[in-house]
Amino acid sequence: IVSIGVAFFIGVSASAPMMAASVDSYDDSYDLKDFTIYSNYGFQEDDIEALKKVDSVHTVEPAYFVDEIATDEKGTQLVRIHSYDSTHTINRFKLVEGRMPENDHEVIAERNGNIKSGFEVGDTVKLSLPDGSRSGVLPVQEVTVVGVIDTPLYLNMSKETSTLDNLPINSYLYIPSTAFDSSNYLEVNILTDDGKGLSSFSDSYETYIANVKKKIEELAKTQEKVTALKIKEDAMHEYNDGMQKYIDGTKQYQGTLDAYQKEIADAQQKLSDSRASVSAGEVEIANAKENLNNAQSTLNTEKVNRQTEIDNQQA
Repeated sequence: IVSIGVAFFIGVSASAPMMAASVDSYDDSYDLKDFTIYSNYGFQEDDIEALKKVDSVHTVEPAYFVDEIATDEKGTQLVRIHSYDSTHTINRFKLVEGRMPENDHEVIAERNGNIKSGFEVGDTVKLSLPDGSRSGVLPVQEVTVVGVIDTPLYLNMSKETSTLDNLPINSYLYIPSTAFDSSNYLEVNILTDDGKGLSSFSDSYETYIANVKKKIEELAKTQEKVTALKIKEDAMHEYNDGMQKYIDGTKQYQGTLDAYQKEIADAQQKLSDSRASVSAGEVEIANAKENLNNAQSTLNTEKVNRQTEIDNQQA
């Protein structure tokens, strides 16, 4: 019994390094990231270029992601949707069923990602935020699962904590990066120069990664200042643009108001002139009537006088 127990203990002890080596080799074959970094401000191209210059950094690939509620005929679950870019080499995966997405409404899913309800090829999935609204980062409302993949990115059933109320993520999807609508990248994946040559489970790897992390954190301090300054400059630029639009709008309004008031004044003058013309016309008509009456009276008098003369002559 003792010998069997010792043999069993030795076997179990020996399996741990073998399993670690197997997992490490699997991760390296798909270029699993050494780092993923996030920022509240997101990342712009100048951030990416700065990261590429950090000592010991080998590959830098920006990406997008968003956490949303996914609903299909099997139910509802919280998923993380990663961007997919065929030119990227970090966090590669193996297509085990179906095909890759060909448009912004097609996705690939992890194989058996969620015990209670894994996504399958052909599933139609509706995406939304917890309140039912749409994400501004990913405008797509409905997607179709066209492929299933294996990836070293999520080896455990337990995944990351979501950005939505710190809820656990149940599964993940990949969608073409063109489906995202964001002026900034939302995450950056990094491979180091020597990380692949070290076992991911070794102390030497931990030490190496810690040193590279310090360099990235130092850069982050600088880039945060640059980003903060740029945000202030952009805000001031927007403010100045808004103020100029306000000034231009005020001038335009005043110009329109002045023109309108001039039109009113001109119309009032025309009305006044018209009234004066009417009054003058009425005077002329009255005078004409008076002249006509006078003429008629004179004519009548002449008729009477003429008739009197005729009568006298006949007598």
